[in-house]
Amino acid sequence: MTFAAVYHATAGFFDALRCELVGEGGLTTITLAYPGAVQTEINATRLGGTTAAAGTTDLDLGRSMSAERCAAIMATAHAGGARDVYFSTDGSVVGAIKGRLIHAISFWCPALADKLVISTMKQMNVPK
Repeated sequence: MTFAAVYHATAGFFDALRCELVGEGGLTTITLAYPGAVQTEINATRLGGTTAAAGTTDLDLGRSMSAERCAAIMATAHAGGARDVYFSTDGSVVGAIKGRLIHAISFWCPALADKLVISTMKQMNVPK
């Protein structure tokens, strides 16, 4: 749960910074990226150990995007002045819709958004 708290605090910090910069007449663009599943080595060391030490599940990254593709999307969004860039939760069209809905729902129904995130995480966990 610590990761969720840090993630939320980071988003809040940059939202506040964006408002302060606009108030000061700054032209700085701050783009927050919400990537879904990305093919990186993080899965091998998640939860502070090797995949074997992390538990009895591994993430199914079969439909996830490469780190290079993710970085290219973020750079393009930032260059275009986007405020936020959302990614698919699992690399599918349904995952792309789900990712955007989770962010929209979280404002009005945070408990429902939590359930959707937990459901997505469970779907991506594959028993070994």
